[in-house]
Amino acid sequence: MYEKGIVKKFKGVYAAIFTPFHPDDTINFSVFKGLIEYQLNAGLNGCYVCGSTGEGILMTLDERKQLAECAVETMSGRGNIIVHVGALRTQDAVDLAKHAERIGTDAVSAIPPLFFANQFEMTFEHYKRIAEATSLPFFIYNIPESAGINLTFNQLLALADISGIAGMKFTSDDLFLLHNLSQHFSDDFALFNGYDEILVAGMMMGAHGGIGSTYNVFPGHYQRIFQHAQRGDFSEAQKWQYSVNRYTRQMLTSGGLGACKHTMKWLGFDCGPARGPIINYFDGELKELRSTFENVKNMIL
Repeated sequence: MYEKGIVKKFKGVYAAIFTPFHPDDTINFSVFKGLIEYQLNAGLNGCYVCGSTGEGILMTLDERKQLAECAVETMSGRGNIIVHVGALRTQDAVDLAKHAERIGTDAVSAIPPLFFANQFEMTFEHYKRIAEATSLPFFIYNIPESAGINLTFNQLLALADISGIAGMKFTSDDLFLLHNLSQHFSDDFALFNGYDEILVAGMMMGAHGGIGSTYNVFPGHYQRIFQHAQRGDFSEAQKWQYSVNRYTRQMLTSGGLGACKHTMKWLGFDCGPARGPIINYFDGELKELRSTFENVKNMIL
């Protein structure tokens, strides 16, 4: 486990920030910088760069490095930058982690190794090599629905014992497991709720904050959820959670991540299309998505 004080530094809410693309599929760095400013102005604590929401695993290593560099330059110390370095090949993840440390990011994170990690020992060795590659805090990523590996309580404890591992992005609806982890680690291990739609529940079970996709669209809403939950005012936090969940439900019906990314156009940020195989959106659902977006933006409960 990492040194004490890690929770104090990193607790809060972070957008798993989108990667905007031009029509020719190159990165739109200008819009990316604007997205970071939008999140900071809404009070978020930083951003999570090149995650699944940011289409990191659909980008080249050079693109990911360029985006991380842009994030560091734009953030300029005003918030924490967590760079996702997960990759199919362990050496690529190590390379990205070393680069993240060289450019001055605050932490790194990584999904479990996909496809080949059908045994826990593979995941353990993969994470160990990434953690040993730098002196940065490393947040592992429990996402059984997408990663294809459902880590148990004891396996997660074993991973947490790897030197350099400082916390976890917990994208699961197993809130009992999250609570058990929070009780075990107390305040020396940062736990981030991953599913946007249950941030309130995650914080009730011990999460120190959240990282999510729809935070890009409604950063102010999620900041309010976090603040109310921090104060123990879960009734008020629930109101904001229920409001933004209306958008999340419609967004998933409208195409999921691609539709969420498309929503940013209505906020003045043209993030371009998502890269395949992600579906961008379903045309027939955009009218309803726009209506729901406007209502939630205006906090109509």
